[in-house]
Amino acid sequence: MGQGAAPAALADDFGTNDGVNTGPFADDSSHDYCWGPGFDAALKDNANTAMSTLDIQTDMSDFYQATCDVVGTDIWWFDADLPAGVRGSYHCVTWVTYGSVCNSSDVKLDPAEINIGSDDELDTTKSACHEVGHSVGLAHSSTGDDCMRNGEIPNTNVQYRQYNTHHRGHINARY
Repeated sequence: MGQGAAPAALADDFGTNDGVNTGPFADDSSHDYCWGPGFDAALKDNANTAMSTLDIQTDMSDFYQATCDVVGTDIWWFDADLPAGVRGSYHCVTWVTYGSVCNSSDVKLDPAEINIGSDDELDTTKSACHEVGHSVGLAHSSTGDDCMRNGEIPNTNVQYRQYNTHHRGHINARY
């Protein structure tokens, strides 16, 4: 009886910047952020909570900067009118190593797309956490049990506004 080929290992993407599911890696473990011009004051608590979640749950640190610096600020927060069905977006603006390490990025939230169901405040925090996850290289969740899940939160459990053990492991191993 012969041996068959071994099955391919299953793993999620991390830091691949594939343009669909994951962003590139952050430049270091210090994740600075600022408010882009016109960032809606109503979204600041959600963005602060998302940044704090990264700081509390992982080996990364978040720091608010009152002034945005194109080279040194990791995330510029904006609210925007995104295409239908798109709640938020992440885009690297300044590269350290093109395609794999980002120095400065834009994160955009679209309240009109987020606030379409129940628990809108929680959905907004979940969406902010999701985009911050992309800014450090995380992919969409294959298990759907944390903030990297696409779409609305299925219920009000706090797990949907945090990173699961698997995603925290990726972040902590890298940073």
